[in-house]
Amino acid sequence: MKVLEYLKSVGEGYYNLIDEEGLSELLDKEEDIVLLDIRKQVDYDKLSIKGSIHCEWEDVGKLVESGDFDLSKDIIVCCYSGQSSMQVATLLSLMDYSAVSLLDGILAFDNEKYLVRSECESN
Repeated sequence: MKVLEYLKSVGEGYYNLIDEEGLSELLDKEEDIVLLDIRKQVDYDKLSIKGSIHCEWEDVGKLVESGDFDLSKDIIVCCYSGQSSMQVATLLSLMDYSAVSLLDGILAFDNEKYLVRSECESN
């Protein structure tokens, strides 16, 4: 997607966001998506969404170039609060990938059915 096309689509009401309900629905239907978690490894290890893959945001470019996952699938990017994932989803969209950001990030995602927590969390 070219920059002007992307900006026009935003002006026409397209927002590259998905909320908890929308993501839970995709997970319930076992849709074939890529769930990309861009947080720090230590935080991903403590809490993640089932089926997600980890790649810290600064390494996303390397991941795209590596071809290690299928970028023809819909990509849902998540981070702590939704800000960094919005940036990554926007960049992926501008590169012609189908990408959205998890609204408000993983810290607002409370569907316990899909959350994976580490056995020992430090306080």
